[in-house]
Amino acid sequence: MELENARRRYESGFASLENGRIIEAIALWTPLLHANISPPDYLRVMALRLMQRAQRDPVAWTFIVKAAEAARQRGLDDGDTLRLLAWGYLLTDRKAEGAEIANLLVARHPHDWRSWKIKASASPRGEAVPHLQTALALQPFPDDRVGIDLLNDLGEAHLARGEAGQARAVARLLARFPAGPWREPALTMGLYLEFQALVSTGDLDAAEALTRTILAAISVPADPLTEIPHGCDRGLIYIHIPKTGGSSINKAIIGLDALNAKHRYLTNGPPRFDPYYSMSTPSALSLPTVANGNSRIFSSVRNIYAFLFSYYNWVRRGPGSWTPHSVWAIRWDFEGWLSHVAESDEAWVSNGFVFFQLFEELSGALVVDWILRTESLQEDLNAMCAAWGLAAPAVPHENRGAHGDYRQHYTPRMIDLIEKTWADDIQLFGFDFENGYRATAPLHRDVAAMKGRVRYDRVTRRVRLADAPDDPDLIPLGAG
Repeated sequence: MELENARRRYESGFASLENGRIIEAIALWTPLLHANISPPDYLRVMALRLMQRAQRDPVAWTFIVKAAEAARQRGLDDGDTLRLLAWGYLLTDRKAEGAEIANLLVARHPHDWRSWKIKASASPRGEAVPHLQTALALQPFPDDRVGIDLLNDLGEAHLARGEAGQARAVARLLARFPAGPWREPALTMGLYLEFQALVSTGDLDAAEALTRTILAAISVPADPLTEIPHGCDRGLIYIHIPKTGGSSINKAIIGLDALNAKHRYLTNGPPRFDPYYSMSTPSALSLPTVANGNSRIFSSVRNIYAFLFSYYNWVRRGPGSWTPHSVWAIRWDFEGWLSHVAESDEAWVSNGFVFFQLFEELSGALVVDWILRTESLQEDLNAMCAAWGLAAPAVPHENRGAHGDYRQHYTPRMIDLIEKTWADDIQLFGFDFENGYRATAPLHRDVAAMKGRVRYDRVTRRVRLADAPDDPDLIPLGAG
């Protein structure tokens, strides 16, 4: 490949990356990995820029590893290249190779805090404490995000060693973080460390009280466009409702150039934080910013009985969320936990409609065009892609649960409780305890025609269904 051609690919890849088209950028850059004429600096800069956008995208990190390896083979063996390689190995499950590069960084650059941060990440969590302490002593940015992240990692490493007292001491350091743009994230992380420490010592009353303090007081600035690209060429947007197969879908749709809205719902107002739904990230994503008249939005739902059992096991492990649910899951068995959730309206999941993320925040209008089911992701995604003229990707099975058939964990009383509490969800999506789903349901697969008929009320947390499109007299679901 001639140098001029390589330069054109190099620059075109950056243009694609700036527009959020990661897969396109990787496709443009891949031939440069094998072109001997490509300067090693090209390879490293490609990897560095992609790293800034990649987050934990496995396709992106696989390319970053290849680019860093190629740069190193061509003589670029400095700290930046080694750090890229170490993170790449660690994030693509090549742990032994990542640990080897981490040791090399510590040997070559012992006074660089980044070497010790990578060394900590390559170590078992309980063995990371001394490495993180060294990184904190060396790093020159104690009052910004670097200092916050290192302190948080140190607190979690203490917890992994059973050192709740030391973890709470770190939480107090985060609580005293200097005023400025990073104070609120520091307070948030400090509260979470405190919460984890209380749970680890069995002080569940104090832990539950702390969750209510957080629900009442926490406020996170909402600027989702710092994490989400401005859009995508095909206008595809995926709303990931927790515990509905989203991890599998996100990996499957990488090649579709879809915008991953993560655990967010859409709003015609400004982006905002909603502690009812999320305790850690901005919750409402601005619909006018990410969508246009040609956008197609899809999401996924899961049988309510399987969903609640999965959610219980998730929060029980963690705690998986900063809500009373986590404490209840530790304090009681599944039946006790379910009873409390069915009486609660403090935080999602509550006794209100579960899958409210499918509706626009202000109007309550249905915004999704297609709804997948967790239990039939591949078939539903195949149908969606066929309808939209796309090549259907294979769906991997991520985060497979190890708790068996959900039906084995329910009593008749629990089934009756769910049928009464979440009747709207059951009727709208056709959930069925024994068979998963009824033969027909108002919302499954192509739901574009239902947009004028279904509306969610955020005050009552109920759904209303009209008899005909644009009927102004929406009636409560199940009435009449």
